Amino acid sequence: MEEGWFERLIEIQGREMWHFVICRADDGRPIGTMGLHDVDLLNGSASLGIVIGDPEDTGRGHGPDALHALVDFGFGELRLERIWLDVYAYNERARRVYERVGFVHEGTLRHGVYREGAFHDVERMSILRDEWAARRVGRPQGELIG
Repeated sequence: MEEGWFERLIEIQGREMWHFVICRADDGRPIGTMGLHDVDLLNGSASLGIVIGDPEDTGRGHGPDALHALVDFGFGELRLERIWLDVYAYNERARRVYERVGFVHEGTLRHGVYREGAFHDVERMSILRDEWAARRVGRPQGELIG
């Protein structure tokens, strides 16, 4: 099943989605994955997903760095208008990271996910091209902002 999933991933890479491995800058070690999914070039939107695998690698700035690069790619290379994501309401740490990058709360999917014996809300967040551009004023392409 994993091989089939991976083959489908490769098949749609660069058309319906863009999937990347996150590697540390200092030693090149892979620490997670991220991507733009549900890419709709007609309407200029895509969903964003990111995972840092080892808890030892969280809280070290790798997530925000990777998010900046991916959002730059989405607005710069794919010419998207809107990038959105969903975050579980109980994941306060992730929500704060997304807010620092520039994502804003759009709405709540009440009881949108069932985990560990309970229903939890899911928050929808997004960032628009002009919001991202305003955060980048006077900064060279690729320079991180936080």
